[in-house]
Amino acid sequence: MSSQPPTSVIPAKRRRTDVDDASPGTPDTSTAIRYEKLWFEDGSVVLHVQNHLYRVHRTMLSKTFETFKDMFAVPQPLDQEMIEGCPVVHLHDDDAMDWQYTLEALYDTLCVVFLYPASRLSNAFLAFSFFGRLGSFKCPLTTVLVPLPGILRLCTKYRALAIRKTCIFILGNHFPVDSHRANYRSLKVHQHESAARTIAMARDTNAVTLLPYAFLCVADQNRGTHNMIYDSPLLTAEDKATALNGLYTLIRVQREHMFPFVDKFVPPSACRRHCRPEDCFEWYHRNVDRLIWFAFQWKDDEVLFKQASEELCPACHKMVVETFNEGRQKVWEMLPSIFRLGKDWDELRRIQNYDSDP
Repeated sequence: MSSQPPTSVIPAKRRRTDVDDASPGTPDTSTAIRYEKLWFEDGSVVLHVQNHLYRVHRTMLSKTFETFKDMFAVPQPLDQEMIEGCPVVHLHDDDAMDWQYTLEALYDTLCVVFLYPASRLSNAFLAFSFFGRLGSFKCPLTTVLVPLPGILRLCTKYRALAIRKTCIFILGNHFPVDSHRANYRSLKVHQHESAARTIAMARDTNAVTLLPYAFLCVADQNRGTHNMIYDSPLLTAEDKATALNGLYTLIRVQREHMFPFVDKFVPPSACRRHCRPEDCFEWYHRNVDRLIWFAFQWKDDEVLFKQASEELCPACHKMVVETFNEGRQKVWEMLPSIFRLGKDWDELRRIQNYDSDP
């Protein structure tokens, strides 16, 4: 944020038209606030968002946003409102803070490009650029969710496809979208508020690959006597139904795919003890109605299978562990269909890329 106080700007007079400037629905820039940090003396266009003014570069907008490129290609009316020789573009339905974050991110990235030679650009980008800082695995989700939802909204609305993909990739660090990034050991169960906000953002921007893991986090925290999903003020009625139906489906499929050996077990030929895995998972029987996909968060694998390692022969113990891990991967692959978001992850990518590809 700029330390300089905002300054009121009086727009230059323009030729009167049949529609008066003060008529209903016509934005009034006479009392708008100039945001000094994004008011460039060599800027060529003024964006009017809510009660804020940003003087930026038309070329930068055209290169970044397809919508602005098309708009600037159309001849503008002769009586277009001007401020200090720059045409004013009124963005009626946008949020000023969203534009502030977006423009600061764009100019911050440009500074990195100019300051560092091409040979060091990739490392510099990762280390110092706006998106590089947010994309660091050390950056907490709470920090990421301050600017990125607004940037993603604008980049989706005005077709800034490269930045849209970057935003979704950064969010994918916290809400994995493929098994390669879903390192079970490093995954976090995000707090309900962060997961619910991500669901709303993903719905709003068609970033649907973020939804399965966000719903998984919401479902995992719905336990005990408090129905967090039902009581949540952050979820729509539709998303509450999606989360609850997904939770009940998860409880069923985790038993089917991750713990099939507690119901039926055919020992391998190397077994000589007639092992019975169903007797080795007392903790599972105590939590049979609980979502255990995140079991590694409260029991590491050694503890998870401690009783089994003591009571099963090596061949049966190996078979049980492999069945559990393969089952957890299968449940991961089923998440889109479990939450009724799509047939599979590939379908979600196709739906999402409708807003990402030219």
